[in-house]
Formats: sequence, structure tokens, C-alpha cells
Amino acid sequence: MMKLIQNIDVYDPQHLGKKDVLMINDKIVKIKDPGSISADGFLSEAEMINGEGLLLTPGFIDSHVHVLV
Repeated sequence: MMKLIQNIDVYDPQHLGKKDVLMINDKIVKIKDPGSISADGFLSEAEMINGEGLLLTPGFIDSHVHVLV
């Protein structure tokens, strides 16, 4: 399954700004400037998601920490 999230505010961990993000099988495969990933050809079947007003912060899987002293 392909998803193209357009115009989303990306942090990785620094702020990258507004970007288009292409995901295939729930993995990020491309991050580019808005409008630079075309939905032509094989991407024509991708689910298009409007990311306006949303944040994307890859890597926040189980981000808590246990400290033992």
C-alpha cells in the first residue's frame, strides 16, 4: 500500500519544514519539497493524504526511558 502525504510539517529530528512524504508498506521511502513527488504512473494508485496543519515526527516509537540508579 502506498500513501503520499502532501504538505506536512516534518521534524527529523530537526525541523525540515513543509514536505511531501511517500510511504510504501508503512515505511517512509522519500521526503521531498512540496509538489515535487508526482502522483503520475505507479503512484496514481497511492492514497493521497492532505497533511496541512499536521506534524510528522518519524522515530517516536516507544520514546519513553526507564532509569535505574
